[in-house]
Amino acid sequence: MSSRSKFGVCLMMGVLFLSGCQSQNTAYESAVAAGVTAIAKGNYRKAAASFDLALQAEPRDQAAIDYQQQTALLEKSERQLQAGKISESKQTVAELLARSDLSRSVKQQGDAQASAVKAAQKVVDDFDNRLKTIRQSLAEDDYDEALNQLIDARNVADGNPALAEERGELDKLLVRLVKQKAAYDVAEKVKELTPTPRRSRHPRLWFQKFYKDIGMVRHQMKKGVLPPRHRF
Repeated sequence: MSSRSKFGVCLMMGVLFLSGCQSQNTAYESAVAAGVTAIAKGNYRKAAASFDLALQAEPRDQAAIDYQQQTALLEKSERQLQAGKISESKQTVAELLARSDLSRSVKQQGDAQASAVKAAQKVVDDFDNRLKTIRQSLAEDDYDEALNQLIDARNVADGNPALAEERGELDKLLVRLVKQKAAYDVAEKVKELTPTPRRSRHPRLWFQKFYKDIGMVRHQMKKGVLPPRHRF
């Protein structure tokens, strides 16, 4: 092969290599851009898939690795919040926001999730106050009021993922209401059917009446109303 031919082959291989590198860089940049856009829209699953593609093009790229880890935390926190696991979601968001490598879009999403966790916690706190009110009504045997409060609380809890655990406590209070009300009704019925015993008179009052009666008898004896056998 002539020197000219060798030069042509080397030139072609160089062009192909450069084209391959440029194509690889383009794929990486497109994948990262798509991932960042997906994060900004809150589509964490799509963002994770995009960063996986970026790492296929550049397996050791630290920026893509950081994005992938941050996206995983955002997705995890969102999943926990939707399941009503507020404390766990709060910890995950705190772990995310403690990182020093956050991009602007990731930081915005992390702050938004932190606000959502805070709002969900307030809903739970308000609902816990409802449960305390119901328990107070049961303690006072105010069963009609307790039932109305239970119905209102159930309407609030249904369909709210933040109150998943509290719905279980609400069911327990409903069972307690039924049992306690049944026992109360039985006790009231027994009280109604049981005759009230006559109270014994006070001894002092009894003696007062006794001596009063004696005085009346003696007075009648003096007048001769009573026969002699009744005399004392």
